[in-house]
Amino acid sequence: YIFSIDDTDAWSEYIKDQYQSILLYHTEDDRIETGLAVPTSENPPPIWEKDRNASYVSFVLKVGYSNPSKDDFKPHLDNLQSRGFKITNILARYLFSACDDKYYDYYKAFAEVYKEK
Repeated sequence: YIFSIDDTDAWSEYIKDQYQSILLYHTEDDRIETGLAVPTSENPPPIWEKDRNASYVSFVLKVGYSNPSKDDFKPHLDNLQSRGFKITNILARYLFSACDDKYYDYYKAFAEVYKEK
């Protein structure tokens, strides 16, 4: 569920459990949405629904600390496309943050894929 930067209830929920934080990358219109895996308001619209005709490939996604960019998804998109898959969405759930020479957030990601014909 997406939420506004001004939504104090959503931020309270996020702070209680950061593992509910999700990213959704829409490949068709090349945009990233952030949200929570739990609803923060009554009857919120879902940001994604599982497609039973799709296959799902999971991987660890490394993004800039609190600042995911489309470039973070590119190596995974390139890899899957080289294997003959069309990718429609990538849904990712927060795992942890770590620092080597700079801070990164790590997510468990699921790419929604279809075999190209």
